[in-house]
Amino acid sequence: MKKVVSVLLTLSLTLSCMGAAFADTTVSDISGTPYEEAVENLMDKGVFSGYPDGTFKAENPITRAEICSMLVHALAPTQEQLNAAPAGKFSDLSGNHWAADYINYAADNAIVNGYEDGTFRPGNQVTYYEMAAMLINAMGIKAYELTGQWPDNYAGKAEELGLFENIVIQGSFDGNAAATRGNVAIMTNRVVDKIIEAGKTETPDVTPEDPDQEQDSDQGKDDQPSGTVSEGKLADYSGRAYGIIVDVADVLDQDGDTVQQLTFLFGNDIEYLVTKDHNTFDGDFKTDGSLDCLRMRDGVVIEIQTANVNKNYVEFTDENAKEVKEVSNRVVTFENGKSFTISSDASVYMVSDGDYEFEVASVRDIEEGCLVRLYGITEDASPNGPVEVVVITQLAK
Repeated sequence: MKKVVSVLLTLSLTLSCMGAAFADTTVSDISGTPYEEAVENLMDKGVFSGYPDGTFKAENPITRAEICSMLVHALAPTQEQLNAAPAGKFSDLSGNHWAADYINYAADNAIVNGYEDGTFRPGNQVTYYEMAAMLINAMGIKAYELTGQWPDNYAGKAEELGLFENIVIQGSFDGNAAATRGNVAIMTNRVVDKIIEAGKTETPDVTPEDPDQEQDSDQGKDDQPSGTVSEGKLADYSGRAYGIIVDVADVLDQDGDTVQQLTFLFGNDIEYLVTKDHNTFDGDFKTDGSLDCLRMRDGVVIEIQTANVNKNYVEFTDENAKEVKEVSNRVVTFENGKSFTISSDASVYMVSDGDYEFEVASVRDIEEGCLVRLYGITEDASPNGPVEVVVITQLAK
């Protein structure tokens, strides 16, 4: 009996951006103030908001949670991207915190990190230096491109960008003082269009650098991509890619250092991706029909993750291949009577068991009697489908 692995991957992306969670677009207490133009512009763009009573309270301090919400709204990820950010990273951030999704997304994309004790402290006030760092990170400027150590590296870049110009300060400027909402609006307004532009890519192109004073000066250095990049669809991709790793080999990067090259089945293509260093991947590349998840930056594999890192990830076949009883018009039915609809915009690939030579296949390769594993991986995924990934682990006899 010939055995093949056929992988059906949907590449459709949800194009609608996350809606801004702001009820009011006008406030009553900024007219004639130095903050008026900045606040109105940010509110028009859905980035900043006022309070339920119709005020903005420009002199109030602002918290880490509020900043994460603001910057993520500027980046406007899809709901799929927002949901894909891993939760549980911070010991003091519960899943029902109002800003949990925004904080997780901002942290996962290196806009802000937590503290050394594993907490995030969402209610902590943000200093001017920290605010500048978060804005610079959200723009996609890499920490290793900056000169000096914290906070001089970010302060110098902030001066270059004019982030501290025209903010309202009583007395001399103190970068470690708590930033007010009005001044945060002025600072953000200077670079909001650049942040929005950065958000038009899959994820912000940044390297982790904690904007908090408690950060480790070496933090994030091993997260910088190295090596050459893929020439396929993932050539300059940043984000998470779902597929199947079918081979791994040692290669030399452009600096002559040994890294790993992964042969990765992704959608309609076979991608050849390099890792950030030689120790990125240490697993068994031979697939059993389960999905792999690659966290990537600039086309380089930063980390191999379990596929269920996505909140919307679901395997309809419960981690086991199941025999197909009937297939009709993209509807697969099993012996237990359960039926699932396969997404209409799928791509199919087949690989011979043992030699990993790929060929194009189609939904027609799913037949009665074959064994399959079914997955959902996007925001449309639910316990009832649609099926966005099908792995045929064995053809019908």
